[in-house]
Amino acid sequence: MKLKLVGAVLVAVIGFAQPAPDITEVWRNIRNVLTGADGDRYFKQQLEEVELPRFHGEVVSQPSAHELLVNVDDPAGDARLQFLLALKGTIAVGTPVRFQGVARSYTKDPYQLTLAILEDDKIEGLPPGATR
Repeated sequence: MKLKLVGAVLVAVIGFAQPAPDITEVWRNIRNVLTGADGDRYFKQQLEEVELPRFHGEVVSQPSAHELLVNVDDPAGDARLQFLLALKGTIAVGTPVRFQGVARSYTKDPYQLTLAILEDDKIEGLPPGATR
């Protein structure tokens, strides 16, 4: 139910008369809303604890065994992926990944959206055996 609501909100942000957006454009629209004046309210009402669409990016760093920092649209990293179970081994910088996570928090400056990756099939591109 909430996922449908997020889709409706994203359509409202993007506009009804436009063709389906590139997923990076969806990411940018979310960023623009969250870094705007009503970002906190929007996050609490529309995004928090909602599973977002599948995005893609490259690993920037691995701050801990439970986290990856990923570049979706910012080379410094604008997506923090959190895993319930520790990742096995070190994930190389530059590794391309596709992921779908649940929005947990965000920061405006520097912009970074934290997503919980709750299942192994919600991330692709990691080395075999990295998740379990």
